[in-house]
Amino acid sequence: MESGFLQELQNKYEHLLGPAECIEEGFTSKSFLLLFTNLRLIYIQTPAQGNGKIAYDFIVYHTITRIHIETHKHAGLKASFKAWCMANPVPFMAAQFNTHDNVYEVLSLFSKYCFTQIS
Repeated sequence: MESGFLQELQNKYEHLLGPAECIEEGFTSKSFLLLFTNLRLIYIQTPAQGNGKIAYDFIVYHTITRIHIETHKHAGLKASFKAWCMANPVPFMAAQFNTHDNVYEVLSLFSKYCFTQIS
């Protein structure tokens, strides 16, 4: 990620971070923001119209157990993305991707942070 973008995210969301926690990568969409820190994932759901409540989920990487992607056959970047935490049958994240958002970029970030830290 571009360092200017990361610094902007760090400044804007520093109130969500713990001591010695820093944002390493981020992904923005119209309806959500993913912040990958050195300690956990911060999933921020934003209202589509800009008026409404914002939901924050803080997920420790090792608790993420399953990812599901569903794409359209002829438009690979139109997709849905779901992610689950252990012992919870309902996904904590269920997002729709249009042609402007790359679902595979998000998959790559989840793979890097969630599935490479299993010991």
